[in-house]
Amino acid sequence: FLGSLYVHENSSEIGQLELGAQLLRVANERFQFIDDFEMRRAKMLTQVGIGRSEGDSSASKNARSGGRQFLVRFKRPRTLPRRTRKSLQRRRRNKASITDETNAVSKKAIEGDFVFCEVQSQPNATTAIKGWMYPDQRELLAQVAKSLPDTWKLVVKESDRQWSRMYPRRRNYWSQIAAIPNVIVVSHDRSSLAMIKQSRAVIETSYSTLALEAILHGKPVLIFGVSHITNLPNVYRVESDEQVTAALREINRKNVQEPSVSEIHNQLTNFVEETLRATIPGSLSSVPSFVNDVSKERYLDQTTTKVAAVIAAWISNLRQNERSSVVAP
Repeated sequence: FLGSLYVHENSSEIGQLELGAQLLRVANERFQFIDDFEMRRAKMLTQVGIGRSEGDSSASKNARSGGRQFLVRFKRPRTLPRRTRKSLQRRRRNKASITDETNAVSKKAIEGDFVFCEVQSQPNATTAIKGWMYPDQRELLAQVAKSLPDTWKLVVKESDRQWSRMYPRRRNYWSQIAAIPNVIVVSHDRSSLAMIKQSRAVIETSYSTLALEAILHGKPVLIFGVSHITNLPNVYRVESDEQVTAALREINRKNVQEPSVSEIHNQLTNFVEETLRATIPGSLSSVPSFVNDVSKERYLDQTTTKVAAVIAAWISNLRQNERSSVVAP
């Protein structure tokens, strides 16, 4: 979530909130620093889809054009020639990538049951770090495709953000994906929200707002890698072929019924409240848009103070555990 810092001892614990909740409780008792922003809760609820209209869905929007970002370079005339040259080179490479994707798009209509995957944009820390062995995502798609129930298909599309940011994929990326049996590639301008609604399940690497959209619409989500949303309903964290096959078989056998809107909202609201209690309010890189009347310098200073307080509580907790583990002679 934007403006929230998670507390974990290692990446394998992502999704577990107990340690963060414990340390924040101790830090707040000792330092009384957790001056949480009221808008953080509202922003988190909006991110999980509560309190906004369907037209505001992140899955139904196209990414913002990069033209405005390109114009910003004129504010730095010294770097303009080098940056422009690199941009043009990247755009030439991207043209080949666009051609590769266009040629890979299936012209057949999608019939029958399918699972849906919108590949993550890259470069992206979500796939490079949290995605574990799936940074390129092609291997993930092949693993899912061979584990599908009979007659099911895997529908794959490009991320709107990847397209608009003009970052090319690896050479022959899309032609290799299209060559995987049971895979159908659709155009990047297809509505992701419409695909989610029509699908039997959604495939995701670690986390994205797309996974939250699927949960909001009652669709099962298969998560590869580590993620902080694995405790949400209808989420399956999978690694091996056996786990992927078992999850898809369960979804097929159960013919998962979509829960009511009120049930979904209650579950997502509880998730937001648990996350609020277990995360440090703040950001180490920029000031979130929902924070008002605070300079960047002051905001970062407040954030580092909060992080330091949690680290102090962490060290104190470790020392206390060490003392309690000492056996008296």
